[in-house]
Amino acid sequence: MQTPTESQAIRQAQGESKPAEKIERPKFDAVELWKSSRPAEREKANQWYFDSSGEAGSDRMRLQSKYRVSEEDILKANPQLKGKFDPDQKDQKLFLRHPTTGEVDGGWSIESRDGDGKYTLSRQYRMDVQSKKDHGSLIESTPGVPDSFLKSLEKKVNELPPNVLKSLSRHGYKIVAAPTIADAMPGLKKLTPRGWPSDTTFDNSDGTHDDVSKRIIAPMRVLTEQGWEPVTRENVVTHQIGHALDFAHGFLSSKKEFVDAYEKDMAAITDKKHPIVQYFSQKNGVGRQETFASIFGLLTTGPENESDRRFFEKNFPNVIGVVRKQIKELN
Repeated sequence: MQTPTESQAIRQAQGESKPAEKIERPKFDAVELWKSSRPAEREKANQWYFDSSGEAGSDRMRLQSKYRVSEEDILKANPQLKGKFDPDQKDQKLFLRHPTTGEVDGGWSIESRDGDGKYTLSRQYRMDVQSKKDHGSLIESTPGVPDSFLKSLEKKVNELPPNVLKSLSRHGYKIVAAPTIADAMPGLKKLTPRGWPSDTTFDNSDGTHDDVSKRIIAPMRVLTEQGWEPVTRENVVTHQIGHALDFAHGFLSSKKEFVDAYEKDMAAITDKKHPIVQYFSQKNGVGRQETFASIFGLLTTGPENESDRRFFEKNFPNVIGVVRKQIKELN
């Protein structure tokens, strides 16, 4: 998830947010599943492809997402099956909570049982995009997105180094331009972005990334206190691309060189209550993921909020050095 705007970050740090609608979510998410999936399967599946022409002016794209998991993994995500799990019942619906968006996805099923006792779970995703001759490029757009917005997005994406673009493509990602995030991913409509104030939803977000369905969403509009307004933070999409590459390369933000640099920089910061510092201090590796994505954006196309540039350069010199090296080594 992108760094919140300054006002959102301050409200989160000060606890000035209203209770949100409680959404029951499985405790287990896709991170461990992704770590344990086989590389060959990863590259064979998890790729968007053209399926068929849809309604006038649109094409249907599909993706088959796969994860190789243990029975213990399945039961952690689906506690309702304890004591009655039937591995031979392939039509049973299994739940999975997406690690980056928090979406609870119940469309998973058992595709096969492997020789080592693990299972391959699979799930089909689909999305309708604007019709075009070739869907081999990184960027797609949902119906209703004007050419002017699409060209602006393409210009921003093309500022990225060639190896970054090749890596995104190799790992099956699509950057999707849409009127709003919910137009591209309706399941996020009532959910709160990770680390954001509890009275916000993805309507208030100007970009997101979902590793499970391999989508980076670049919305045209965002809901603010003044109502729906055009997205102005054009570098948010780069932050989301940073998240995608972090996940795709086995969590770059968890590599020893990154962790060492992150801990050294965080220890030297004296203002621990600064909203950005608190946002980057989230537990379970989330803070490191957000730090990686923000520094990735800083080094490639610029920070989401220009006022953050000096703060990052002053407080995260070691992380900047590591991420610069990681970007050069991406494949």
